[in-house]
Amino acid sequence: MREEWKNFWRQWAKRLWHVPLGPLIAFGFLLMAFPQWLRGGMRLTGLMISAVYGLAIPIMIALCFAAAYGARLQIELKTGYSFKVSTPINILIDVVGLAMGVLLGMTITRATLGQTATGVQFLISMIFGGWVIVAFSFYFAYKRAKEEALALREKLRAFETGLAERDGGRRYIRRLAVKQGVKLRVVETEDVFCFVSRDHYTLVYFRDGQNQYEAICDLSITRLDELLDPAVYQRLHRNSIARISAMVALSRSGQDELMAELSNGMKLPVSRSRRKILREALRKVADTAPRGVLKE
Repeated sequence: MREEWKNFWRQWAKRLWHVPLGPLIAFGFLLMAFPQWLRGGMRLTGLMISAVYGLAIPIMIALCFAAAYGARLQIELKTGYSFKVSTPINILIDVVGLAMGVLLGMTITRATLGQTATGVQFLISMIFGGWVIVAFSFYFAYKRAKEEALALREKLRAFETGLAERDGGRRYIRRLAVKQGVKLRVVETEDVFCFVSRDHYTLVYFRDGQNQYEAICDLSITRLDELLDPAVYQRLHRNSIARISAMVALSRSGQDELMAELSNGMKLPVSRSRRKILREALRKVADTAPRGVLKE
């Protein structure tokens, strides 16, 4: 059996697990109408009718889902085109199953109990059942979206930490997933000028061709300091990290604060505890790149 059809049966089995919810919902509907059944001395009849509708409706909804899912899968296998069914379409399929289930329940109760439902009762059943379907559809859509978001986050974490080997087997990240407006993009770490922490966000400044951009990274400065290669990146301050090869100079501000000048024009402060380490790292870069300028 093809994997697609195996997935079909798994999805349908999940739908069948929802069938027991039908009698519970129907029992709730019975409690709402119980005074009417009690006055007519038809408590047992009301219970039986509720059981019939409680089973007929979810079974027909499950069958409609199976028919729609199977048709979609067959089209995908024939054409090679994959498409995703939206929440409104799922609701429409369930409403069709609801209508068929109500009609089936009316037929069964008329044949076995002699009870004939009126158009008003059919309409009430459709309204009540439709409300339940919409509520459950949005709940499952939210649950599915949450699961997909968590799965995507795990993939991004695996992507960010999966990784090039350096320095005796230690692994450092080569790519980052960053947010740029509504867009999620992947950036090579070698294209990043620096990381700066501001207002509970980590800003990433990077280049793409001749252009320079700013984006947001989900990782903290402390976590980035652990994941980035120290031979390539240096922590300047508690709130910033810069690529060593992007530094062109060290200068002092008016307050005698040491500043690292980057090739993109940015200036970042250097903490006292990092100054010696940074000067040594810059001298190594200057040895391999004589055109760089170092001034202290």
